[in-house]
Amino acid sequence: MDDAPVDIVDRHRTTVFEIDRDGCDRCGPHVEAFVFVEMPDGKPLSYCHHCGTRFWVELNRQAAHVYDLRHMRTP
Repeated sequence: MDDAPVDIVDRHRTTVFEIDRDGCDRCGPHVEAFVFVEMPDGKPLSYCHHCGTRFWVELNRQAAHVYDLRHMRTP
């Protein structure tokens, strides 16, 4: 039986994930990450707004899951 949570509003399956807000794996810990990736082997990666946008197509092609929180960035 699939015990994934169901959204009360539209009854679609939802994915729940925890994110440890850390820095960009490419730019360093001083730059906040907004794109979080889980690779097929389970390795987590984090990217800032700039790197996430730059590598977006490739990340979506190779990653198992991509969590985009770029809309939460404050200018």
